[in-house]
Amino acid sequence: MQEARSHGQRCARRKILSCVAGVITCTAIVATPPNRAALAKDETTARSRDGEVERPRGEAEDSRPAAGSSDQQKTEEVVVTIVYDNNAGRKDLTASWGFACVIQGLEKTILFDTGGDGKILLENMRRLDLDPEAIEVIVLSHIHGDHTGGLSSVLRERSDVPVYMPSGFPSAFIEQVRSLGGRPQEAAKSAVICRGARTTGTLGRGAIEEQGLCVKTAAGWVMITGCAHPGVENLAAMAQETVGEALRLVVGGCHLGRQSSSRINAVLDRLEKLGVQKVAPCHCSGDLARELFAQRYGDRCELAGVGTVFQFAAARGEGRP
Repeated sequence: MQEARSHGQRCARRKILSCVAGVITCTAIVATPPNRAALAKDETTARSRDGEVERPRGEAEDSRPAAGSSDQQKTEEVVVTIVYDNNAGRKDLTASWGFACVIQGLEKTILFDTGGDGKILLENMRRLDLDPEAIEVIVLSHIHGDHTGGLSSVLRERSDVPVYMPSGFPSAFIEQVRSLGGRPQEAAKSAVICRGARTTGTLGRGAIEEQGLCVKTAAGWVMITGCAHPGVENLAAMAQETVGEALRLVVGGCHLGRQSSSRINAVLDRLEKLGVQKVAPCHCSGDLARELFAQRYGDRCELAGVGTVFQFAAARGEGRP
């Protein structure tokens, strides 16, 4: 859905946007990062199982998918790439507090969250061969600045795209998104982004309102979270109700950084009861939670970080969009 733009139009738009750049991050709440001691997972080979291939963070550069790529990719595989995270991954990428990932291979290329710093986000995307101009939809999990801070930078590169957000965002934020060239789409209930992608709907009414993103693959549904402030187990339950089946994978922030082992184990008990098959905690999950997730799930747990790539066979046939 690329739009042709002349050099003159683009320059003019950059001048206009520079006047309002950064306003979004001024209204956002910035979380204080906890201990950043990273837990690393030593993987040197890709694993293939049930139509799913997970790529380790240090994979060879020529094996990574290019952004927006070919029609073949959009029908044969779905790729989720973490482009912004505070957990270290590939050495050529910058780890910084926040979260963002790019989903390719569906009808539309989706950016879920935008990290806390637009410059870092765009540079990481460049190093991952991901073109910001290929982004066709932006989905925001919640209002905090470590998830919305890069939005203005992305909209400078790729304007006139829908920006999906949960209910409860301040009207001033919505107007700022519009002024930057985005098309705000606020939804309390699950919203279909495109075939094979939909939001969970909004949780946390009256507190930190948040949504996750559900992505359909041949291996099953994947739920991506930003911080999971309302509880990753509650978002997983909502996602399962939305898509009508247990989740293949939950990936993203779990907001367990300052929680006790008993609380974390209670969350794990609930995820197992829901039938979540695999987990990939990152961002605000916390070192202890990542350790306990790995102990509980074993080789079904990926300790994700910036540059982690998940690659799946694309879903085929009928089913929920």
